[in-house]
Amino acid sequence: MLEHETGIELPASFESDVRQRMSSVFKEQLQPVEGALRLVESLQVPFCVASSGPRKKIEENLKSTNLYTHFADKIFSGYEIGSWKPDPGLFLAAASHFGVAPRECIVVEDSYVGVSAGIAANMTVLALSTTADDRPLAAANRVFGSLDQIHEFFVSQDLSKT
Repeated sequence: MLEHETGIELPASFESDVRQRMSSVFKEQLQPVEGALRLVESLQVPFCVASSGPRKKIEENLKSTNLYTHFADKIFSGYEIGSWKPDPGLFLAAASHFGVAPRECIVVEDSYVGVSAGIAANMTVLALSTTADDRPLAAANRVFGSLDQIHEFFVSQDLSKT
């Protein structure tokens, strides 16, 4: 797409070079979203990561943020499933893995394509808005400004210990 839009021929190693650079920066600078550990540690229901990214990137990011141990065997990659958001296939594969009907699933998303995928999968979608403009996420069932607010929502729904 970049080549088409810019008219510039990119080297064959372009994707791997970009991924390598991103990995280095993420390892040095990536921080967990505030409230992530509290939320994950409180859940008493099955949960996972379902990302359009490659497994290696997902694992590296979770390790960099000290969340990997909570998700080690619960990672779903669009590259492995063959489905990328906004297509619902990734979320549907995760639900199927856990033997849970889509209508019983809650998706926490921070992007328009993720919200769209959750809606298309017939799941409840909670959006995390990290900007002043949450219009792209407005289709979600609820929009929250922090993971602490999502944690409180889960508590009110009796989906966590505390």
